[in-house]
Amino acid sequence: MPGRHRLPPYEKALHAARAVLDVAAGLMDDAQAGIRLRQATGRQWTLLTAIQYLTGKEAIAALRAIPADQAPMGLSHEDRTHAIALAVSAAAGGARDGGPLCASHLVALYRAHAGASTEDQGA
Repeated sequence: MPGRHRLPPYEKALHAARAVLDVAAGLMDDAQAGIRLRQATGRQWTLLTAIQYLTGKEAIAALRAIPADQAPMGLSHEDRTHAIALAVSAAAGGARDGGPLCASHLVALYRAHAGASTEDQGA
């Protein structure tokens, strides 16, 4: 597509992580995050797209490949890990019906663990 640029996975993952963390911190709302994501990626990304992307293998591998002592876009290793955790948590039960927002293996594991924890508390 003319005017669209292809970003490497680590750049997409960093933009997604920054958006998720900024929304979680109350620094912007989801509409503002979508605007920033579209400007950065040149694609029709939204906060939901960022959340779904961060739960996938490509984004996780890209963020893990960044050396722990580096903080691209101001994102430390801990920030990047936290963004993935927030995305997985949001995706696990974010659909209107309480179901998952995506079919990520990590989301399925999270839901299984959360279900086991709920059953343990009820016993």
